[in-house]
Amino acid sequence: MSHRFYYSYSYCFLRILFLARLVYPAAAFHHSVRIAHSTALNLFQRPRKYDGDAVVQAEIRALFLLWNDALATGDARIVTARYAEDAVLFPVDSDIPRMDWDSIRAYYDNFLRKRPQVFQIKSQLRIGKGWAQDSGIYELTLAEEGTMVEARYSFLYAQENGQWKIQHQHSSVRPESVSFNQPITESQVRDLFQFWQRALVSLDPKVMADLYTCNAVVFPVDSDIPRNSRDAIQDYYKTFLKRAPVAKLQDSFVQVGSNWAKHIGMYELTMQNKRERIRCRFSFLYTFEGGQWRIAHHHDSMMPESIVVAQPITQQQVRSWFQEWNDALATGDASIVASRYAKNAVYLPTLSDAPRATNQLICDYFEMFLKRGPQCTIESGDIVLGTNWALDFGVYSFTLDGGETKIRARYSFVYCYEDSDWKISHHHSSIMPEVLLSYEEEEEELSALKEPRL
Repeated sequence: MSHRFYYSYSYCFLRILFLARLVYPAAAFHHSVRIAHSTALNLFQRPRKYDGDAVVQAEIRALFLLWNDALATGDARIVTARYAEDAVLFPVDSDIPRMDWDSIRAYYDNFLRKRPQVFQIKSQLRIGKGWAQDSGIYELTLAEEGTMVEARYSFLYAQENGQWKIQHQHSSVRPESVSFNQPITESQVRDLFQFWQRALVSLDPKVMADLYTCNAVVFPVDSDIPRNSRDAIQDYYKTFLKRAPVAKLQDSFVQVGSNWAKHIGMYELTMQNKRERIRCRFSFLYTFEGGQWRIAHHHDSMMPESIVVAQPITQQQVRSWFQEWNDALATGDASIVASRYAKNAVYLPTLSDAPRATNQLICDYFEMFLKRGPQCTIESGDIVLGTNWALDFGVYSFTLDGGETKIRARYSFVYCYEDSDWKISHHHSSIMPEVLLSYEEEEEELSALKEPRL
């Protein structure tokens, strides 16, 4: 039988005794009629003789029930009425003793807002002449906060004006469940970040993992997978430390609580092996474990404004952008062609030595070029996809002047995602070099033939 069932049964039995005394205030517990009325109260219909001690014990146990029922009313006046005029209360959730009715009532005005519910787990009585003591363990649930604790209690009762009253009450959380407060200052919390910095420089994954609690959780800056154990954290750092990271604190804030501290802010990570820099936001939650402050939770993330969200693209889409550019040529409108280029695009044209680094210069070039009626066809090409960029490179051929002129050229198109559209960020077009060399050789031969012979 569980202790909950046993004490629930005891609770019902004691309530019956208490109500019987209310109905029969004098006779029910008078020596001359004790046996007869005990038969009426016996749940199993077996006559039982109660001696004086048993009756008093039942009466004292019922006092705890009266106090608990008073709590359930939510009225501080009713609870305070259970205490003697000179009572002393040591509350379960306050360091301040309450030593008179006014302070006891003020305490319960606040405490009852938490909607306390008490379940008695264990009880032991001591009864003297004019006094009684009930000590044991109860389970306290604060419904408003959603918390539950087991606490030790002592009630010292005394007779006052013919009634049992609480002379002294002492409640305290069971000591084995108490974590004693470990003091820490803001500067000490900032020093903990420096320990983490120095551990990075050590390049030792075990040194890093030892900074974390046994059940720590890490959300890394460069991985989608949470690490929720020391082994997993150490395994993560085996890979991460190969990049030779160095952290430089930029700005931070510290919060200190009871047995915890939080350090949040921004730092810059420099990956020395790749000369890469990442600006990060960080959150460290520290708790006291194994005689020292350790990281219970570590969350890193890149600064959101610097994050580029990859736009999905395919090679077929990239090749279709060339066709859009070619269709723009067919319109004969230079502004339509120029609109296919990004704001800061650079164009190295096929038939001009001058680079075109503005949209206006690109438009000027096509004003001239479109007069020759260009038609373009890709002969061969390859495509490379990146994060919000793509490269299309290969060989294409132009027909100009109504088909009288044909030019084969190498091309490179670099596309970027700009203003919710894909644009040409860089375009390099050049006539095939071997063709140029053959023109130069033919010109040299013609020049040699024209020279007079001696």
